[in-house]
Amino acid sequence: MKLFSVLLILFCLKGHVLAFYGDLQKSIIVPPINYAASAAIGNLIYIFGGRIVDDTGNPDAYNVNITTLSFSSNGELQVNIISPRRQVTCDSCKGYALPGDQTLVAINADYPEYNTTRNRTIYPSGLALFSIANNSWSLPQSSQNVIRTLPATRFGFATAISPNKDAIYMLGGDELILDNYIQATSIFRFDLRNMSIVTNMTAINHNSRLGIIGSCADMLSNGIVVIAFGYDKSVNQSYPTDQVILYDTNLNQIRMQNITGTPPPERVFASSVLGPDGSTIYYYGGIDYRAFGNQYAGQPPNGLMALDTTTWTWLNVPTVGPIPLPFAYGTMVLLNSSEIVIATGSAGISYAETIGVLISLPQPGESIQSRVLRWFTNNPEYDSIGIAYGHHEMSTAAIVGITVAAAMTIILLFTLLWKYVPPIKRATRFIHYEIIWKPSPLVIQHTNLVTDAVLAPDVRFCFDGFDTTDPNMGVICRFRNGTECSQYIQPLNMSLHTPIYTDYFGSVACFLFLPGPSFYIIDDKFGYLDSTGTKITFSFMAQPTENITMGVIYVDMFAPGYDPNTYAYNLINDTIVNHLEPSELRKWMAAEQSFDLVENSFIIKQSITSTASYTITQTKMLRPYDGWNYIGFSPTYDETLTISSRYKDAPQNPNNIIPGMPVAQLTIQPSSFTINIDTEQKVFTLLNAFAQAGGVLGLFIALQTILFGFRPQSPWGIVHRWSFGRLRTKLTDKLANYFDRMGTPVPLVNPVNKFTLNAFGRTDFNPYNKDIALEEQADETTSYENRVQQVEERLQLMELLLKSYYLNDEVFRSLDQAVKRSHEERRRSHLGRIQSDNSAVNQDLHAGIKRRPSSTLLERKSSYQPQISESIPQHNSYDDDEHDFILRK
Repeated sequence: MKLFSVLLILFCLKGHVLAFYGDLQKSIIVPPINYAASAAIGNLIYIFGGRIVDDTGNPDAYNVNITTLSFSSNGELQVNIISPRRQVTCDSCKGYALPGDQTLVAINADYPEYNTTRNRTIYPSGLALFSIANNSWSLPQSSQNVIRTLPATRFGFATAISPNKDAIYMLGGDELILDNYIQATSIFRFDLRNMSIVTNMTAINHNSRLGIIGSCADMLSNGIVVIAFGYDKSVNQSYPTDQVILYDTNLNQIRMQNITGTPPPERVFASSVLGPDGSTIYYYGGIDYRAFGNQYAGQPPNGLMALDTTTWTWLNVPTVGPIPLPFAYGTMVLLNSSEIVIATGSAGISYAETIGVLISLPQPGESIQSRVLRWFTNNPEYDSIGIAYGHHEMSTAAIVGITVAAAMTIILLFTLLWKYVPPIKRATRFIHYEIIWKPSPLVIQHTNLVTDAVLAPDVRFCFDGFDTTDPNMGVICRFRNGTECSQYIQPLNMSLHTPIYTDYFGSVACFLFLPGPSFYIIDDKFGYLDSTGTKITFSFMAQPTENITMGVIYVDMFAPGYDPNTYAYNLINDTIVNHLEPSELRKWMAAEQSFDLVENSFIIKQSITSTASYTITQTKMLRPYDGWNYIGFSPTYDETLTISSRYKDAPQNPNNIIPGMPVAQLTIQPSSFTINIDTEQKVFTLLNAFAQAGGVLGLFIALQTILFGFRPQSPWGIVHRWSFGRLRTKLTDKLANYFDRMGTPVPLVNPVNKFTLNAFGRTDFNPYNKDIALEEQADETTSYENRVQQVEERLQLMELLLKSYYLNDEVFRSLDQAVKRSHEERRRSHLGRIQSDNSAVNQDLHAGIKRRPSSTLLERKSSYQPQISESIPQHNSYDDDEHDFILRK
């Protein structure tokens, strides 16, 4: 059983786990490391090399310890720190596990420097071996002859290990020479069988040059290294993602391979690993190459990517579960051929202290489309249903079925009442004209549902009083955890629509934060590192035309999907939609021209750092011209999203104005992580009227019961009681045919004899059957036995009536079965004793036949003839009882 199969089973059996992958509450901490290497041996993951990241997000000291990751039986992540007895430094490290699972190898380990004949200082790097049994590092290439064949220390290079793990190839990167990093183009081969052999493959074939930084390299089973992503420093651009570089280690040749499918965004310093099927390469994380020069520039890559090397196609890999942050400089390792574990790395000022675990990988012979890949966190809140927003609604088929059944029942009942009960017509007209069609007041029911994610708003920023020709004017967006979101900000074309402001500081330039209708801000109170955070910080870059007293930034918030700017600036496409009615759009555009917008609009002055909060509410408004809404059951709504915001004003501080720095900053966050729903409801509906009438009726019945006691319940319904004509005749005839089988007077209606006639308070002894006489009309000479028979018939009719209308005979039937079962057991027991007595008699008789006489004289005179009678008469205890009874008589 694979590790995570066991974890999933345990997770289903247990409702609580001790920790989950993504916990920032410091219950589990993976050391913050950049440029580290990782390798998996059994159920352990070893992380070594690289640099420790400080609190500011910068790699500071060398990492000389080894971190191991493992999983307990209940799925809890366990982190252990190992301090080797001998330490080595390996900056920008790569590593693998060697055959035998007892040794780790690190590539780019530091070796002693040396000077060339041209007085150039070389900082060589080579292999370092870690013995797990001895807990110690060793440098197998320490001889001077081997050191001079080693490459210089590199940064941002890629490595690949052969399928047989007998060689490692180092490709690309920057090499350190004379305290400067210059682009490296040579490819080196490290022989793992004889580590003193280090081959410069570029020296053998000068065409095998590869100048690339921050790429990913993975070797296939045929010896071809697949190199994806990266950055070419010589031309200052990233490698296109519609191609990959293939390095054939068998021929020592490099060629380009075109890739079909949708290419992912360009990136550098991503992580990769070859899947268990041996043909699919998985990529994750990285940063935009433009982030080298400006930390605010570039777009953060997100999502899992896969490359099918059999068809050379980029695969769309949908995943389930919360996505971990796409850190750069991280590690990615295959564990037990069934899970991918992502660890370490950083993004901006944020660094990884947790891991990401991807399960359900396709195995050899399976396609990636046949599996549903899942990010597993060991947390029921995320692993069961993930991050949910909204709620499940009843299916359309169920609604239609219930509605049709209820409608048929109501129509049938109403038709009967309308036809046979004239007061119903008057009551219906009164309800129709006096209650339903009066304008009923509306009330708003406000519902708050706690959730893990809320929608992000659309935000428009308009600069007024700034130099619109400044090429650096713009808005920089970042989440609280350092992830960039500037890719969602786009400048607006002022020639299509320009808002009018009354200050007239100058030309207006606007930018729109447009993340899309399905973009959520994640509540990270549980600590899971998703690609967003609880806050968004906008930094405004602009050059004031005058001074800090002039020039402001107008901020307007809009609910996603209800942003009129998408219509005004022609931004609607397959993903960006607009649900506003044309009348609402015209109203908004008119207000823009007259500066009448007040709600969700505020002004930010220069040198201000402030905050704002927002609340998005789902409003359900009753359709005004739908008559069904007057019924009060399953009303129809028009749904829309609205937004409300609050802004905290702050004083200006001229000291905050620094050239090249933002002129102002604004932090936006949700007011609360709840789903807010406002639902309109009518105060008076038809069902409410029935409920009130039923309440009044119940009150009168309760009052009558309290004052005068409880009256016997009638089994008749409205149809039986108020029926007339043929329907009444049919009902009474069926009643007579069912109960009038013995011709006996009806109990409770007809008296037993003439002495109890007055007790019934009536003289018409039998209004339903004139042929039946009173008991007093019977012949006075009626025998005693006949009168007993009449009483029995009367009691039988009484029982039949009670059974039919008042009493449930279930208990009586159970009692009858028990009594019969008891009698049957006693009868069987009695018959058993009789058979036992007969068996004893038979044994005595046969014993007497076989017994020899004690005297020979007697034997001679006579002999017993057994043929006279073979059968023994059966003993009958009932005959004895009858004999005793006769004697007593």
